[in-house]
Amino acid sequence: MKNISLRKLLLIMNLLFLFMLVMFSNPINAETEAINHLQERSLNDILHKGHKYVIVGDKGTMLLSEDRIEWKTIDINTDRNLNAITWWNNRFIAVGEDTILTSTDGKMWEKHPIHIEEKSLNLRGVYSNQDMIVSVGAGLIVTSMDGQNWKTHFIEPTMVLNDILYKDNQFIAVGSIIIEDIKKPLIMTSTDANQWTEVVLEDECAINEIAYIDGQYRALGENGQLFLSINGQDWTSQDEKFIGDRSHIYDFRSLAMGNHKMLMAGKMSHWMYTDDIQGIVVDIQKDTMEIHAMINGLEINKIYWDGSAFFTIGRGINKRDIFMSLDGKQWQLSNKYDFFTDVNPSDWFYDAIAFLKQNGRITGYDNQSFRPHQKMSIEEFIVLVLRAIDEDAHVSHDRHWASDSIEKAISLGWIKKDDYISRYNQPINREEMVKILMNIIGHEETSDLSSYKSYIKDYDAIGPDYQPYILKAYATGIIKGYEDGYFRPQKMVSRAEAADVIYQLVSLKER
Repeated sequence: MKNISLRKLLLIMNLLFLFMLVMFSNPINAETEAINHLQERSLNDILHKGHKYVIVGDKGTMLLSEDRIEWKTIDINTDRNLNAITWWNNRFIAVGEDTILTSTDGKMWEKHPIHIEEKSLNLRGVYSNQDMIVSVGAGLIVTSMDGQNWKTHFIEPTMVLNDILYKDNQFIAVGSIIIEDIKKPLIMTSTDANQWTEVVLEDECAINEIAYIDGQYRALGENGQLFLSINGQDWTSQDEKFIGDRSHIYDFRSLAMGNHKMLMAGKMSHWMYTDDIQGIVVDIQKDTMEIHAMINGLEINKIYWDGSAFFTIGRGINKRDIFMSLDGKQWQLSNKYDFFTDVNPSDWFYDAIAFLKQNGRITGYDNQSFRPHQKMSIEEFIVLVLRAIDEDAHVSHDRHWASDSIEKAISLGWIKKDDYISRYNQPINREEMVKILMNIIGHEETSDLSSYKSYIKDYDAIGPDYQPYILKAYATGIIKGYEDGYFRPQKMVSRAEAADVIYQLVSLKER
């Protein structure tokens, strides 16, 4: 009797243990799964057409923005990874795992499944010419003449193509091939996307991206190698290679040219602490490749230049995965971009104000506005230009807010003590602004500036004391007149106009 009771007791205890295990383990696993899902999001490619920006990523991620700041998630009803995007025949084309999507507006997407029985297709790159679209991936090339019907061409299964472009009447695809268990760089070229010529380079890496920059094809190897070609057929390896810190592992995935800079981007992690990840941007135009910027917690998959700003996207911590920069050095979250409420990307002065704001050169008002059309006073202009080129400049707190800046401008020879007595709080006009700017640059005599008079229809309306400064400004290119050929020397300067010329000044001094 006692033995039976003991067995029952043991059985009850075992059942209770299993019950507790189920009850307490499931919530933990569910929470862990949710966290993992949050951290698994990876953004893989970005493209803009006009004012619309589209980003594609893993698990059917599709983001759309019309201002580069606010990004909306687009539901495309798929959990397949999306790897690349292009524009063809007035529509976006996105490709990925077993899936091709098309859209005319970036909001409504049409699916074109390409699943082959018993075979999963993973498309990694896409490009087009006037007549067709070509997408490449692991062991295959896919083509379409209309964006609706797709033809699959299988290549060697040991070939993985990561990217493709079209230039000079030829498609060029890049990736890798396994030869005797060694990964080698692979380049394939074709004029019709049917017959392909293969080139295997003497190195041990995959090529992740190809671009045409400054008259050369440039193919980026995962370890920082750059392969160069004039015609797409004959390739050489760039002598200078990225070395970096020997205690870290590097993986480069993308390159871009913009703002007179050529940059490559990827990630680095410590060879022991693999979760210590940083996104890195490397300047590859200098004699020695060097790290331009580091972004903590981001695996960069793509660096992209849209004509006025760089973007990096990838796999970030807690969805901190879209970063924006105007110079490639200073990066901020694009999806939480701290910017002025009354300055928009479509404004002609946007790039100037964005550059100065992002680099801490200007500030706005307490309500986060900049008031670009408001007239600027003489003292405001002096403070603004001093802050833009002098990181140590500061606003007075124990007396008039502009006093320190005015005194420093006088000591530097930008203005004279009696130039604007009792007028500092009055609006500054264009000829006064130019005189201050040229005093900052250095008003050196130039052999002959008289030819620039012909560019200024109202030259005689400029005060005689200001004429040499304005001619020199035209010669340096720091300022231009209006489209009708007039300079309008007495016109008051708006805050947007002041920001634009200060941006030109900063750019000139940094060259």
